[in-house]
Amino acid sequence: MLTYGSIILYGYSFLVPLLWWGLLRWMDIDITLMQLLCIYGYSLFVYFPIAIPCILPYEWLRWVLVGVACIISTVFLVLNLWIPLRAQLGKALFCLLGIVALHVGLALVFRFYFFSFDDPDVDINN
Repeated sequence: MLTYGSIILYGYSFLVPLLWWGLLRWMDIDITLMQLLCIYGYSLFVYFPIAIPCILPYEWLRWVLVGVACIISTVFLVLNLWIPLRAQLGKALFCLLGIVALHVGLALVFRFYFFSFDDPDVDINN
């Protein structure tokens, strides 16, 4: 699980900014690859603190924590990328929707793959 987690996290952290950088260069929007890598890296930090309470055996708590982390992370990305994207408003909305969709997809992968535990010995209903 650690290997797959590393592949998913590092793959997302490097490949997605690389793809956005290529698209933004094609659209003549001035942002460097290093800026994108840093913004994406900082946006994923919020998932580290929520990993600890996600070990608790409450499904609703995991959904809430991952949802809040996804919202915080996505808002951070959108606010930081809005400044270079606002020059081309029509294309910017397409890019921001793509960023939101990819980030929500990552949050769902985190929720279903990493923050999902099936322990038959834990019964929270009794």
